[in-house]
Amino acid sequence: MPVDALVRPYPIAITGVPTSLSFDPASRTLDFSYTTERPDGGRYADRHLDTIVFVPSRHYPDGYVVKAPNARVTSKRCASRLTLRMRHPGRPVTVHLTPRAPSPPSRPFCR
Repeated sequence: MPVDALVRPYPIAITGVPTSLSFDPASRTLDFSYTTERPDGGRYADRHLDTIVFVPSRHYPDGYVVKAPNARVTSKRCASRLTLRMRHPGRPVTVHLTPRAPSPPSRPFCR
């Protein structure tokens, strides 16, 4: 579908500096990494700032699985705005987002 080429997951706000971003439309996998330092090289005084990633339900109708070893997910399950909070200032964060396997109709995951 042509719209699928335009609607993709992407970072909206980053607590740091992006270092890589890729999305594979076939597997619907997003890989994203960023430093947790300010663009001027300093550190953020507030550790409670979130990085926000738009996650379109068009690509993730059954939800998604996120792996981000140096960050903590602070958004609710199946949120269209995935929020991540750094665990250790100064250490880079890598994000790996994949579609969740479909749930049985009797037990929907995202509803």
